[in-house]
Amino acid sequence: MNSEHQKKSTCLGNVMLLILLTVISLSPQAESFSLIQQAHKEIRLYGYTRANRNMILSAEISAKIMQINYDVGEHIVKKPFIEMDTTFIKFEIKKTKVSIKKLDINVLQIQSKITFLGKEYRRIKLLNTEGKAAEKQLDEALQQLDHARFELRQTLQQQKSLQLTLAELQERKSRYLILAPDGWVVTERKVEVGEYIQPGHPLARLSDYQKLVVPLAVSSSELAVIKQLPAIFKARLENQSVDSRLRWVNPEFNEDTRKLNIKLDIINPLSEQRGGLRFELPLQIKTEGLLITKSAVSNRYENPRVTIVSTGESIPLLILGETTDHFIVAEDQRLKVGIKILIRTTK
Repeated sequence: MNSEHQKKSTCLGNVMLLILLTVISLSPQAESFSLIQQAHKEIRLYGYTRANRNMILSAEISAKIMQINYDVGEHIVKKPFIEMDTTFIKFEIKKTKVSIKKLDINVLQIQSKITFLGKEYRRIKLLNTEGKAAEKQLDEALQQLDHARFELRQTLQQQKSLQLTLAELQERKSRYLILAPDGWVVTERKVEVGEYIQPGHPLARLSDYQKLVVPLAVSSSELAVIKQLPAIFKARLENQSVDSRLRWVNPEFNEDTRKLNIKLDIINPLSEQRGGLRFELPLQIKTEGLLITKSAVSNRYENPRVTIVSTGESIPLLILGETTDHFIVAEDQRLKVGIKILIRTTK
């Protein structure tokens, strides 16, 4: 009797265990969801650094080159770029100074003469009032005094003219030292020592590499993404991270390339500051298709599908490509950006 009871208990236990395993295997899956996103692709814009500014250095005077203090590749410091022959301009300055000194002496002589003639006029005027000097003598004295005063004014005017001439000569002499901006680099030299140059003659080409820029040609969609970046954004220069920013956009559209020209500033350039450094800017731009997380895709019998959370509808997918965590699928009227799709994971 006890043996039969034990057999029944064992059978009942096995049945309960089987039922428990069946319930566990049929238990509902915990549901979570993800959102359909617009598909993006990563592109990389490439360019090369250029000088921040360039200039052609030209002569303003006619003279012979006596010394050139810089060659190609050298940075401008305190010395002038070119020193010209100042022999003749120095002679002109010296001659003008001598003429001014002569006029200074003339002025003193005329002033002394005016003082004497003034006293003589007052003396004759006094005698005239006493009837001891004729009217003609008084008129001649006044005429001599007026003539001396006129001569003084004329000499002072000549003196001012010569002082202006001296200032002009000294200014011209300063231009015999041809200066260039500090820190700029000589990228081309067009003259040699001993050459005689004329005003406007190009002497050298200089570039400012203290700041670097990168010119790029971009499409409208690429420009829109760049404008959405922070004011200062990350890029790479010779595989090293640098900060960059958009300087300007040329609104003129290039019909041949169908692109717009822009220029970027490099905020913190590398220790090597020159042209031709490789610049790289990664961008995420919108592309055709939708982005769906891989864990939301059921791919039984090579028939990928997703389930809409709100309706429970199962939608077939046409997969165009994939990333690490997502599929890029063709657009469908039933699949819109922002719609929730089901992700099933077993607890």
